[in-house]
Parts: sequence; structure tokens; C-alpha cells
Amino acid sequence: MSTTTKSILSGFRRQTEASLLDALEGLDQVALLDFPSHMNVGDGMIWAGEREYLKSLNIEVRYACDIERYSTVALRRLHPTGAILLHGGGNLGDVWPKFQSFREQVVRDFPERKVIQLPQTLYFNAFERAREANKIFGDHPDLTVMLRDENSMHRAEKLLPSVRTMFVRDMALGWTPDVAASDETREILILARNDTEAKGSTASLAGELGDFGRVEVADWGLRGMELAKWKSTKLPGRIARQHRLLLDSQMTSNLLASSYAQMLSLNLRAGLDQFRNRKLIVTDRLHAHVLASMMQIPHVVLDNSYGKVRSIYDDYTHEFPSAHFASSLSEAREMAAHILTGKG
Repeated sequence: MSTTTKSILSGFRRQTEASLLDALEGLDQVALLDFPSHMNVGDGMIWAGEREYLKSLNIEVRYACDIERYSTVALRRLHPTGAILLHGGGNLGDVWPKFQSFREQVVRDFPERKVIQLPQTLYFNAFERAREANKIFGDHPDLTVMLRDENSMHRAEKLLPSVRTMFVRDMALGWTPDVAASDETREILILARNDTEAKGSTASLAGELGDFGRVEVADWGLRGMELAKWKSTKLPGRIARQHRLLLDSQMTSNLLASSYAQMLSLNLRAGLDQFRNRKLIVTDRLHAHVLASMMQIPHVVLDNSYGKVRSIYDDYTHEFPSAHFASSLSEAREMAAHILTGKG
């Protein structure tokens, strides 16, 4: 990693650690909920960053779960007092409703505990749904919601006026990928999302960039033997979900912790393998942009459907030298051409 990239990350991390210390007020044990048990490298990067920050501050995670294997009994048994942290990301609002419903349930379940929502992007399509969230969050006596971009902070002033918020950068920046600098020997990669957050057809750039070399179009995910390992690793969680009483036991929590560690490793390794030595990446995924920045791979990033990527890029990730933001597919094509021909 170059001196410039290391310096940028170091500054981000110092500020994030200071915010965590302020929010946790000397606590040395926490629960960390909403492990990303799905094949999304970005969410895995955030979780890895959260664990690294907590480790650097000598804060022990006493209980962890994904949203399908949440047990209030196990949480109270393994972490009887102290703060409950909710995983950060881009699903605070009504775009991904099951995750919002989960965090609201936790807030209701533990009115006596300090609850901290780790850095999120806030976005609601429906004002009525935002008003419900404001009531649930506002009724909790000790809830802090961390937001990872200034646009989310401004939205919170209007949509969550009863909630204490603070600006904290995306926690994926706390994880360091263990890779050498790119030698740019592999083909162009277009990592294009194909879900509800997709703004346009980023994959359509493949034809236009084909003049500059072979283009691979993909999204996050595991394939082949790695996918088989993933399915095997998830077996303890499937069994526990079918027999809910198992979720209350410490043995199950220990098995799930091991399963989570293996899933996280598979996800992160898949992302690194997908990106390693690319000559150029074009993407509309926030954490593909973050990963390419940390791996120092030249890349062009486009926005998602509601401005999440642009907000964070404008606020701080624009500092990474390998990053270029495009406001449209045509601009992305021009930027990519300039990079590939050595003109920009």
C-alpha cells in the first residue's frame, strides 16, 4: 500500500476510533448484531472493519448473530450488561425493510441498554415509515445512530428529529486488505449491481470498453468450490433456525461464531481474488470503490439509485488517488478510456 493511501486511511481511522470511544464511554464489552450472512463482499468488509476497530480499542465482542438467528435469551446470558451495537451499512430506512425491522425490534427489546447503530446511510422513500422509525428510536432512552455521510445527517434532521445522531465514516475503512499493489495484468472488470439499488445498466459499458481489451462483467458472489464451502459453512445456522430453542444456548453461539468467521473469510477472499491485478474496474457498488481504492486499482465509480455512493465519495473517499467518479454512463466510458490510454 502506498504512503499516500496509508496516510489517508490512518487519518480516517483515528477519527473513527475517537468517535467510538466517545460513544462507548469506557465500556470494554459489547454485543454486535446483524452479521452479514449473505454473499456481499462490501458488507463483509464493513463487519471486518468493525471488528478491527473494536479490537484496536480492546473491546470484546461477547455475542454476535445475524438477523435470522437473533436470541434475546442468548444475548442476555452471554452479554448481561453493556452496549449493543448494530452492524453498519446502507440499509437504514425502507429500501431494505427486513434489516430496518430487525434493528427496530432490538431497540424495543432492550430499552435498558445502550444501543449504538454503527455508521449507516439513511434513506426513506415513505415519510410515514420514517415517522414510525423516529417514534421507535426516539422512545429509546440511550440510542445513538451513526451516519456515514453528510446527506444522511441532513435527512436525519428532517426524518429522525427525536434521534441522537453523529457523523462517523464507513467502517469498511478499518479493514486492511492483505495484497500487493496491482500489476494490471488482468482484464477490465465491470462489477455491476443487479438489485433494487441499481441506477442504470452499468453492465452495458462492456461493449464500449471492449475496444481496450477483454471485459469481464460480474457482481459480488461465490462460485464453484467456494460456493460449496459457503453452503457447508452455513449448515449450523440452518439447523439452529429450524430449532429455535437451540439459539438460546452458548454452544450454538460458539458454533455460529465459528461459522461467521468462515463465511467472512470466504467473502473477503472472493473479493480480493476478483479484484487482484485488474488494469481497470468500473462499478456502481460503494464497497467495490472502497476496495479498489485500498488496493490502489484505477477505477471509475457510478452512483446507486438514491445517491449513496456519490455522497460518500464527495465527503471523503474522493481522497483516494485511484478513484474517479462518473455522473453518467457516457462519462464513465470517457474516464475509462482516458485511464486505459494513459491520458488520465
